[in-house]
Amino acid sequence: MTRHTPPRRTAPSRLRSIAVLTAAAFVGASLIAPTSAPRAEAAPAHRHTESFTSPTGTTWVAPAGLTSIRISVAGARGGANMWGGGGGSGDIVTFELPVTPGDRFTFYGATDGDGRDGGKGWVSGGKGGDKSGSGKVGAGGGGAGAVMRNGQLIAVAGGGGGGGGGSWVRGDTVGGDNMIGGNGGDAGLSGSSGQAHKGTHPGAGGAGAARDFGKGGGNASSAASFSEGAGGGGGGGGYASGNGGSSGKKFNGHGAGGGGGGGSSWTAPGITPTIEKNENFEGYAIVSWEAPVELTAQVLSPTIQAGAPVYLRVSAVEAGTTTNVYGEFRILDGTTRIKSWYGYSQVVELNLTPGTHTIEVTHWEIMGSTTRQTLEIIVPEPLLQGGLGEPEQVAIDLDTVPRNVPHDTALTISGRLIGALGGTPAGVSVRAGWGDTAGHTTTDGAGQFTISLPAPGTVGSHELHLTTEANALFAAAPLLTLPVTAIDEISTVTLTPSATTLVYGQPLDATVSVTATGTGTPSGLVVLADQEDLIAMAALDADGEATFTDVFVHPGTTELRALYAGDEVHADAVSDPVALTVTDAATTTTLTASSHTGHAGDLTAIRVTVQAEAGSVLEPAGHVELLVDGEVFDTASIGSDADTTARDGRVVYDFDTTELPAGDLTLQARFVPGAGYQASQSDTVPLTLDAHQVRLFVSPSSIEITDGDTAIIAGHVEVLGHENGGLTRQTSGAPEVAGSLVAFLGDDVVGAAHVDPATGSAELELAGLPVGSGSLRIAFMPDTVALDSAQTELAYTVLAAATPAPTPAATPAAALATTGASGSESLIAIAAALIALLGAALIATRRRRAALTAEVTSR
Repeated sequence: MTRHTPPRRTAPSRLRSIAVLTAAAFVGASLIAPTSAPRAEAAPAHRHTESFTSPTGTTWVAPAGLTSIRISVAGARGGANMWGGGGGSGDIVTFELPVTPGDRFTFYGATDGDGRDGGKGWVSGGKGGDKSGSGKVGAGGGGAGAVMRNGQLIAVAGGGGGGGGGSWVRGDTVGGDNMIGGNGGDAGLSGSSGQAHKGTHPGAGGAGAARDFGKGGGNASSAASFSEGAGGGGGGGGYASGNGGSSGKKFNGHGAGGGGGGGSSWTAPGITPTIEKNENFEGYAIVSWEAPVELTAQVLSPTIQAGAPVYLRVSAVEAGTTTNVYGEFRILDGTTRIKSWYGYSQVVELNLTPGTHTIEVTHWEIMGSTTRQTLEIIVPEPLLQGGLGEPEQVAIDLDTVPRNVPHDTALTISGRLIGALGGTPAGVSVRAGWGDTAGHTTTDGAGQFTISLPAPGTVGSHELHLTTEANALFAAAPLLTLPVTAIDEISTVTLTPSATTLVYGQPLDATVSVTATGTGTPSGLVVLADQEDLIAMAALDADGEATFTDVFVHPGTTELRALYAGDEVHADAVSDPVALTVTDAATTTTLTASSHTGHAGDLTAIRVTVQAEAGSVLEPAGHVELLVDGEVFDTASIGSDADTTARDGRVVYDFDTTELPAGDLTLQARFVPGAGYQASQSDTVPLTLDAHQVRLFVSPSSIEITDGDTAIIAGHVEVLGHENGGLTRQTSGAPEVAGSLVAFLGDDVVGAAHVDPATGSAELELAGLPVGSGSLRIAFMPDTVALDSAQTELAYTVLAAATPAPTPAATPAAALATTGASGSESLIAIAAALIALLGAALIATRRRRAALTAEVTSR
């Protein structure tokens, strides 16, 4: 099955992409000063995009500087099986939303139906129905995606219904005819009925958006025993989920299953969405916002050499970050295109003729805007003298250009040397310092270097000088001068969490203190980072402190850091990481069940509660499976939580069903956890459900036919109820008589007929019974769990057909007797007598059948 992969996340990590929006001091640009200052257009908007697919939810915190975001949330497609109907499509719900920095969102992805199993999501899809005989199972419905902000639901994207199972019947074509199951309904729409064949009984489609808020997609009905029918498709999850489709359920009908209904989509009041069909399989959530693009084009060679290539670093990143922006890059020399590529930033080699070149660099983001930058490159005329063996010119390419550095600290400079003719300057001495050379190193085999030197000791503007020493192969690089500002105050960040060992879902408090070497007090923003994810943000108070409450961190072993953005005087800084151990929260699962009537087919109320251990206040993420006699009967997911109390570490799921079978049942609930929780299961709970008993009448009580004849058996089924402790005929409130009348000779089925639910009657026609005497078993086979089966024995006799008498030899007319009737007169008389006898027998047979019919009707 082809599965959809949502649009990839542009940023390599959320920490890097968001922290830089908090403060530009967190990042540096990898640039070398150009030969001449570039002229750049105003930075156009670029959409920064992050995607989330987990059906158990992913938390995201709105970063500083944002006022509006765009959210797209998609529900998943319903499943499809071989010869079954197609799965319905989920919805994509897209809307603009004003936000406040620090808003906490939870994004729920969704999975498509997989076999009979419903897809998972904020609300899961229903399960497909089981098959009978040659029929096929129905497919599960798709899960619903959703978005919550600060604990409140704001959007749901419905999932599609599952396709009904297909069926097969021996027909007019070679091998047989395939009947396709009904298609699952798209989000919010009903599923379609399965195909029929020569009076068979296919399943009906499930209704779309038919179930109450928070209920998962409806489970489809399964085909009845001996029906050769297919299962229906499960309903799709949604704000109001879809019902499951019906099975192809009539005996010997070979009916295809109906498709499940799709779940509906929804947005909170005040949100105006656009809704379109999700053509992919899985659901997802995408958040995006406008971020400007910075395009830079920098010449790496401080001095352009005649006849040597010019190396140009071209970079397109989100403003103030190092997050590359994918797109098409073009380099024009005047109006002539000399380079182009799709992708990300590159160092390109330009072979330019002597003279003045106006170089235009453009970056076009697919489905986005265009950024341009222009610079002028002057290539000198080659010298008249010169000869072979001249050293290769060298350019310095720094990884990061220092701009603001705290004074009296250690500074590290790294980069590489590039040979103008493609050589690798290995073993070349590189020097760096403030005015006078203060440090040096030697390049490695790849031409890379790292130099450590002290930052300036005084506050203010300084010049960093870099150069290389010549050797036999490479010329000395021209002096590279970079302006650097030494910042007055060095900041120190101290992070103090309230605990370092906790269970997942337990809130954490933390205090952050920022101090400086001088007398001033740092101001500005502090961000808490759990590994690479930003989880909280606060402003420093007048004492340079920030307090965080109710912070939730990743499960497992993780580490927390505080990032200070700096201000006009104080340098940015990061605290030492604080290791945290977050254990998975233990859970306890309990189950209660009660039937209102004790009958199968009537409502049975089942409630499952999952409680996280003390201290864990988040609602346990995961889903619950309801097991009946050890087999998964139904599932419930996050959106089905019936517990309205916030922050109690508890989820409650109600499985109110009319589909439990009759008999002595064993119920159990199993919690399948999401990240941060431990699995658990409830104790087993016994439950006994009685099917409504039925009474079966057949007539005649025995049959006698001749070989080659067809026997006619009339049957009638009554549903019995309980009154004053005894069984009685139930005339109101009884389940519909849904099922078939089946005739068995030994273990072989020799005939079947559908029972008319309005009258409870059916007529069996049995042909091809073997000659001799024996017993037939006539059984009522219900199509619903609400009714019991019933059977009775019926004696039969099949007489061998009479053997025709041999025709006598022809006798000459002269040999006939001359007395009595002539030969022709005798034959006519015999024939007349036979006709009279047959007529009397036919009249008697008709009267007997009429009397039997009247007897059955009177009952």
